[in-house]
Amino acid sequence: MDLNEVVIVSTARTALAKSFRGSFNDTEAPVLGGHVVRAVVERAGIDPADVEDVIMGAAVQQGTQAYNIGRLCAYTGGLPESVLKTIEHYGLGMTRAIFMQGKSPYEYIPALNIALFLSGEKKDVEGAIKAGYPAGQVLDSKFEDDETDRTLRIAFDFDGVLAGDESESIMQTSGLTVFHAHEVKNVMQPHNPGPLKEFMVRISKIQTVEEKHKKLNPEYENRIRVSIVTARNAPSHERAMNTLKSWGVMANDAFFLGGIEKGKILGVLKPHIFFDDQSGHLKSTSAVAPSVHIPFGITNNVVAQVEVAPEVGQGEEAV
Repeated sequence: MDLNEVVIVSTARTALAKSFRGSFNDTEAPVLGGHVVRAVVERAGIDPADVEDVIMGAAVQQGTQAYNIGRLCAYTGGLPESVLKTIEHYGLGMTRAIFMQGKSPYEYIPALNIALFLSGEKKDVEGAIKAGYPAGQVLDSKFEDDETDRTLRIAFDFDGVLAGDESESIMQTSGLTVFHAHEVKNVMQPHNPGPLKEFMVRISKIQTVEEKHKKLNPEYENRIRVSIVTARNAPSHERAMNTLKSWGVMANDAFFLGGIEKGKILGVLKPHIFFDDQSGHLKSTSAVAPSVHIPFGITNNVVAQVEVAPEVGQGEEAV
């Protein structure tokens, strides 16, 4: 919205008498606000679907006024739900959604067979991780998307993201030499799953479909590219690769950096999203790529048992 070209096309105000003895004392703020939204849209004679933003204010932020009051008033005012309209606008094949008036929905992750819960709210993400659910906090990041780019690039850290934090715990408590010795000794033993293991498994299934399609259509160019970007290096890299093979997943690239700053690599790789459990790494990566913090394991002082999501049945759309 260009604030230099603002035009007032209609007006309305919220009802009075919501005081202690007022007639609307027991009426929730989103209901009162919804009447205003509906009125200004009708008076302006515009299509509700053309409304892009609803900005509302609340002098006392409590109760239902403490949530996203603008979104709630838009809903009660009869405006189309913006999330579903966005999905429709971009022609995405998504048909499922839940809306909870600003409350976190992570408790429904198992019921909805979700392999990844993303949110900008740190508290919600930490609650989901502690409950054993796959979750990540989306950070403020810098990234200029090229709409002509038909490839989807996803990058993962390994320990504390795809794998559990057992080896990371050894690294932090006993040092690099003991860590390498432990990994060499257990090279054929797959790591325990981390929060995003199941998410990567499901992405890999899509990659498998792409590979089958390409065999029948050689001109097809694969659209999904998965990369592992980890601080591990030789000789501990081999156990990580063996773990991925045991899970039946496909990584197109693997970067074993051994201390090289991840941000420099991601600046060239240009992933559309990168997952890491260490805030120190994310400071550099978020400057060049959309980054997600996975607050799991010893690095984040979080002890949680990762729940293994069920297999996605035929016809289901959860990713």
